Order: sequence, then structure tokens, then C-alpha cells
Amino acid sequence: MKSIEDRLADYALSDDAFMNSVIESCRHNEIDPGKYVSYLLGKLKTARNGENLTGLLLCYCGL
Repeated sequence: MKSIEDRLADYALSDDAFMNSVIESCRHNEIDPGKYVSYLLGKLKTARNGENLTGLLLCYCGL
């Protein structure tokens, strides 16, 4: 059984991998990662439950 420290480390690694993936995808698509994350957070802040969020994907956002 994993200790709480091990579980927290797993979560941190998962979060780190996610952010690295977002950053690399932005670079691949020649989009400023900071602008994309800002755009994404702004849109998610106003999103409604059940709303189709496909347009927030990097390939559709039009930045």
C-alpha cells in the first residue's frame, strides 16, 4: 500500500506531465503557452455545465 507521500508524488508527476504536454503542444503549433493557458482558463471560468468544450482544444482555439 502506498503512503500518502507516494500518492502526492504521483499526483505531482501527473500534473507535471500534463503541463509539459500542453507546453510542447503549444510550441509544436507555434502558439505562446502563456497565451493559451490564459485563454483556456478564461473560457473555463465562464463555461456552463454540459457545454461542448471541443473548441478549447489547442487545434481549434484559433490563437
